[in-house]
Amino acid sequence: RWTLLIRKFAPASRKPEQLAILGSLEKFIEDKEKLHSLLPSILQNLYDEDCVEEDAMIEWHQKVKNAKVKTAAEPFISWLEEADEEDSEDGDSDDGDE
Repeated sequence: RWTLLIRKFAPASRKPEQLAILGSLEKFIEDKEKLHSLLPSILQNLYDEDCVEEDAMIEWHQKVKNAKVKTAAEPFISWLEEADEEDSEDGDSDDGDE
């Protein structure tokens, strides 16, 4: 529902704007603990809708100051990192087999 608005604010090629979106999200939910459990889903939607790229999410997560927000984001960030590692391994196995 908000995808078009977010894409206009942060085109996929512009990491600073993507980091601003994630920073704003962090500030918004940091004192709203009821929303912490929703953070992985929110991040997943931002990723799936191409509003925020993987690199921006990982960079943001490394800089998160609020420990509870960082912990809440961990399941999604771990999934991103594992998926990236699997993609790297798949790419390596394709080399030299021909």
